[in-house]
Amino acid sequence: MSAWRVLEEVSSLTLAALDWQRSYGLNQVNLGRYRRPTNDLAESLDCPATPGGLHTVVHHGPGDIVGVCEHCPTEKLSKADIVIQRLDIQSLCKDLSTALGLSVGFEVLAQNHYFIGEFVPNPGIRHSVHLCCIDDPERLNNAALRLAGNGKRGFIFLTPTCRFWTTTLRNLIESTTSHLMSLEEVIDLAGNGFTASSGWQSFLEARVPKPSTKRPLKPFPKLHGARWNELTIKFLTGETASIAIRDTRLRVSYTDMGMAKSSNANRNIQWEMLERFAEGNGYYSPEFQANKGREKQQVSRLRQALKDYFQIDGDPIIRDGQGWKTAFLIRPVGWKEPTEDSWQDL
Repeated sequence: MSAWRVLEEVSSLTLAALDWQRSYGLNQVNLGRYRRPTNDLAESLDCPATPGGLHTVVHHGPGDIVGVCEHCPTEKLSKADIVIQRLDIQSLCKDLSTALGLSVGFEVLAQNHYFIGEFVPNPGIRHSVHLCCIDDPERLNNAALRLAGNGKRGFIFLTPTCRFWTTTLRNLIESTTSHLMSLEEVIDLAGNGFTASSGWQSFLEARVPKPSTKRPLKPFPKLHGARWNELTIKFLTGETASIAIRDTRLRVSYTDMGMAKSSNANRNIQWEMLERFAEGNGYYSPEFQANKGREKQQVSRLRQALKDYFQIDGDPIIRDGQGWKTAFLIRPVGWKEPTEDSWQDL
């Protein structure tokens, strides 16, 4: 049985010490270390042999305590066995927050519903994290609904297990661009502490935006009065090009020109579009008219990227018939300009 089920099944978070051990296996490791003694003593204990049965606690005298049950032999008890212990949910939530890398925070929002911190994977991205220890599907749905009704979006909704999840709950969480997970899948009980599981790591890899690897753009040296028709771009490889304006020449990469993906530093669509213009010696037309709208947008983005890098006034790419042409000279990898000897009279 999952150790996390206790958070759902014992809503009051209080039990006699012996019940914590016998019914849920809570010893002094893992969840058991959050048990805190109270000044109260139990008047009965759960019967380990009969579901729903009870052992009545009888005090015969100092140090003489027994548990009486019609189904079981009388058992001798100690005072320590019947001390009511409360699970310290705040300390438990704090350790969960630490294991998941959250900013530590704690607030009781409703019965068995706790705010346990914020997940901030990158600057400007924040997910409030909630733990709901509820064993009733309808009440669990209502807890998520309250968060959504308060305008919460992008939150992480944790439950001890997934036993009480419903399609309604899943759809509600999805509609608020939030995430539904269980402690069973994101936390490993390791020795005397908690660690984030492979399930949590998978969530980070799949759902959390990665920091931008795009470095700040360093523009091409600005030349006073430069015009687009003075620019020549020759591709050297699929990743580099030679650039010349007047007497200024540079060998640059797609990264230098600000044409790298922010997510993984690979070539972005603007660089790929620039290659298409090179393959057409400065002209490009969509192969399929159905793609024309999308490619018009890509050309527009390339136009802006070129303006940002070269800082030249005017348009670097203009419409030409069914396609577009560059206002500068551009050549593909391996291009050799024809010599006069190769010219033929027409």
